Amino acid sequence: MTAWLVVLGAGAGSFLFRLSIVALIDHISAPVALERLATFVVPAAFAGLAAAALAHPLADGGADGVSLGAAVLVTAVAAVRGRTVPIAFLGGLLTLWTATAALSIGA
Repeated sequence: MTAWLVVLGAGAGSFLFRLSIVALIDHISAPVALERLATFVVPAAFAGLAAAALAHPLADGGADGVSLGAAVLVTAVAAVRGRTVPIAFLGGLLTLWTATAALSIGA
């Protein structure tokens, strides 16, 4: 019973901490430098997800790593050139599908 109380207390504390940030966000103004840096949050999150997804397949050196690497490269180029998330996402997704299909046919 005590372990469940600890889990429930930790969950409630975490929820209240997150809720307090959401409730205070309208009442606090961030410095201009911090707001400029906030534009990099989404690309950094996508880069982290891509790096985590690539770590294992690239270490194995199989066809999955090649198609994922090509997709990440196309996504990065499309993101820099197009400067929109949908174009980068679709470019990488199409590259992943095409490379996976081409490598599975040849195998």
